[in-house]
Amino acid sequence: MERRRNHEVIVKTLALPGKRVIDVGCGDGTLVRLLASHGAHVLGVECSPRQLAKAWAQTPVTDERIIEGIGQLKTGQPGNDFTAESQGGLVGLVGLAEFPLVQ
Repeated sequence: MERRRNHEVIVKTLALPGKRVIDVGCGDGTLVRLLASHGAHVLGVECSPRQLAKAWAQTPVTDERIIEGIGQLKTGQPGNDFTAESQGGLVGLVGLAEFPLVQ
């Protein structure tokens, strides 16, 4: 069996163009930029000042954004809030089709 990296599986499995995605715990934003380069509208959330500095130092690919946060999304709609946790290196990738992209 061919061994593939997480990002390769995500790009080949998901129809990314036009999708809205949030990457909670996005680190330096590598996955955020990769998903954006494949047509997704991505919001990265990170709490580490060191990782945020690395992420913000990079040139955006398209309309992706990386913000400071603690991994909790408050939608303002009862019952539609999310808390994401890290799952073995692939961190909280949650589709947000029903929510507008934060501008």
